[in-house]
Amino acid sequence: MTKQDLESRGPGPVPSHANQFDNLRKIIHHHFELYSREGKLCDEELLSVLNVKAAEMMASREVLSTEQYADMLYSLALLNYESANYEHAARLADGALKIREEARGPNSDLLLDFELLVLSYNNRGRFGEAESAADSWLRLAEDEFGVDNPYIGKVTFCLAQIYRKQGRKLEAEQMFLRSLAIYAKTNTLDSADASVTRTAYGDFLRLTGRAEEAKQIEKNY
Repeated sequence: MTKQDLESRGPGPVPSHANQFDNLRKIIHHHFELYSREGKLCDEELLSVLNVKAAEMMASREVLSTEQYADMLYSLALLNYESANYEHAARLADGALKIREEARGPNSDLLLDFELLVLSYNNRGRFGEAESAADSWLRLAEDEFGVDNPYIGKVTFCLAQIYRKQGRKLEAEQMFLRSLAIYAKTNTLDSADASVTRTAYGDFLRLTGRAEEAKQIEKNY
């Protein structure tokens, strides 16, 4: 499916809004599946057209299926994120999140939206918005899983990174330690998320002149 396929309407009548939505959803789903299965990124020119079409649909608010609409925006947000189009990713993830919140969608979907929104804001350097979204993400995750769950370790790690990038060293360290403590308590220190946290915290300590502490962290965790 190409840009020309999306823009071409042929000699027939203009498709209804429902048909336009369905066509756009199918194209986005197709490329999302390609990325999921093969790691194949969407062509930049096509991605740009998809972003414009999605923006037009968001502005019209004529949506027949709230769940499908939110899923479509999330999929397109992820395609943008993986192509380093963080501004578009943030806008689309925020759109999906707001739709699900209004519709009282399942927490599992809201958590995915929050994660992508936080990562997009953080990579874009919009740290204030990243922190605000991460705080909401953490509250929702704690309501869903409790305070001692490996998923909370992932959220607190993201908060640590947001604080670190702003030079808020004390708050960053508190979140790094909370994340590692959760992984230790839940016997998940051998997980990929725990490994990422351990490495990032070790690097943080070395950059602040605390190499010996970094060695102890890497030994104990």
